[in-house]
Amino acid sequence: MTLRFVLRDDKTVLSERHHHGPLLVQRPFYPEEEACHVYILHPPGGVAGGDQLLIDIGAEPDSRVLLTTPAAGKFYQSRGPMAYQTVKINVARNADLEWFPQENIAFSGARAGLHTEIDLTTGARVIAWDSVCLGRPASGEHFDDGRLINALLIRRDGVPLLSERLDVAADSAIIDAAWGLRGHAVVATMVATPAASGMLAAVRECCVAVKRGIAAPTLIGDLLVLRYLGGSVAEANRIFQKSWEALRPGVLQRNACLPRIWAT
Repeated sequence: MTLRFVLRDDKTVLSERHHHGPLLVQRPFYPEEEACHVYILHPPGGVAGGDQLLIDIGAEPDSRVLLTTPAAGKFYQSRGPMAYQTVKINVARNADLEWFPQENIAFSGARAGLHTEIDLTTGARVIAWDSVCLGRPASGEHFDDGRLINALLIRRDGVPLLSERLDVAADSAIIDAAWGLRGHAVVATMVATPAASGMLAAVRECCVAVKRGIAAPTLIGDLLVLRYLGGSVAEANRIFQKSWEALRPGVLQRNACLPRIWAT
């Protein structure tokens, strides 16, 4: 799937939309005057071994874009090939982009590689999050078979701001080790830039509500990184949404406007 956004007559429009395969966009929404809200749909609902999903998003100069998904990504058991999902995001000068997908769930036995790459031009602004759930803890299913690779790369003008890679095999010590996941099933990261030191206190206040895990923000240059490690996707989503509401006025100079799909 390829999506391109441009500013026309003080309104961001979806100028280019191409898809081959299951990913779809039905129409853009405008709950805000100039920002374009888009929901990326995946009607099949699941990803099997050997499947490859590619999402290529471009925000042209001065555009304002928010993208989300209506449901979790589900990666099913595979006894053979890996399944791959690659997200490439390019944000041009003075453009705002918000990337808020629902969590990716790796079923026990899944073999999945997830890669998110965000490229920023000087003056670009972004708030984004990424979360994965190993197994289905609410159903009592542990990730006792399979492998998950989850990578995140953020660059500005070609210079890396953040590069990380989580590689979890079901039999790896990382799942239960104190230096690893500590037995938790949910790993999530939220980023925002440009951010200032004063924003840390607001995000830390949002993390006080965490009961089933650990959450803490840090500032790397002007990139704010919030991490969650715990046992509840719902809790991670609540913390991230509260943090987004606190950060958006400072990062994007606009108050939070929740996508309607989140209320359904």
